[in-house]
Amino acid sequence: MSRTKRGNKFIGYDYWGKRIGSSYQVIGRSGKKNTIKRERMKAKEDLIKEIEEENVQLTLKLKNLTGQL
Repeated sequence: MSRTKRGNKFIGYDYWGKRIGSSYQVIGRSGKKNTIKRERMKAKEDLIKEIEEENVQLTLKLKNLTGQL
């Protein structure tokens, strides 16, 4: 494990070995910025997908309830 001159890494340090794009990305701030941007975009896409799935389930439940009345 790498260490700084004073010991361990500081609190909140990001280890970039297993991140999206870390294997082929440009090293430095621009690469880190692009990786964070991609991660945020992926998180938004996942959230939208979850919401759409929940809406479909709620619609089906509503149709079942109205059909029973």
